[in-house]
Amino acid sequence: MVFKSREEAGKILAKKVQNYKGKKGIVISISRNGVAVGKELANFLEIPLNIIFPKKIAIPGNPDVGIGAATSDGSIALNYPLVNRLRYTPEQIHILADRAQREAREERELLLGRELFPPIFGFNVFLVDEGVSSGYPMLAAIRFAQRNYPRKVIAAVPVISTNAQNLIQSEVDELVCIRVSSTPFFVVSHFYENWWNLSDEEVISYLSQKEASSPSLTSENEGKN
Repeated sequence: MVFKSREEAGKILAKKVQNYKGKKGIVISISRNGVAVGKELANFLEIPLNIIFPKKIAIPGNPDVGIGAATSDGSIALNYPLVNRLRYTPEQIHILADRAQREAREERELLLGRELFPPIFGFNVFLVDEGVSSGYPMLAAIRFAQRNYPRKVIAAVPVISTNAQNLIQSEVDELVCIRVSSTPFFVVSHFYENWWNLSDEEVISYLSQKEASSPSLTSENEGKN
């Protein structure tokens, strides 16, 4: 299945989580492009939308290859088979992870300023992206969410690779997806007719639209779970 757009994918995905409608929750996009998908879920569920962008822990000299991912709060997911193969020491990993953490923090501040991340204690947390390839950014985001005592962590994505599915399936309370792909050359953009990288302005616009239409985190939904 190829989606016409991220918005279409988000609308289809939203129907798969309709049992959560009316319950306390938050949608968290884990990538810029995922914000367009997340907005559709947040609108449908009538809950807030926020962002946390895990960054690849890149290998020096080869930024296209990563040994894992890190979030702005220091939650980390490592590709241990690759780390062991490269024989990285804990000190080297710490330096690389710190760099990724700093990049994640800087990108969030670029889009939202120094706005604090809202409390998610007791919330159903939906971690959303346009698609999941390696799974390590999603795994880092899962660990971020779990550190904040949510009611449930739900990974919700239109398309996911088989490898990523195997990586995160047991780490979440629920994995919701439309398509699982076993193609050896998994590229997220190939699953969309219309695909481009969202600009800063587009991401901010999506977040502003959702902020204006959503109830607050302490609204009438507060007592529902």
